[in-house]
Amino acid sequence: MEAELTEAKVQLSNKDKDLQAKDVEIAELKRRLNEQIDKCR
Repeated sequence: MEAELTEAKVQLSNKDKDLQAKDVEIAELKRRLNEQIDKCR
């Protein structure tokens, strides 16, 4: 039981890291998009 709990926690923290990485990626893409829009004005 204890081992299963630890496994679940590890999977959760990995998911959190993935989500953070995606957030960073999305922020970067939005920034680039806004730069492109500014250039077109």
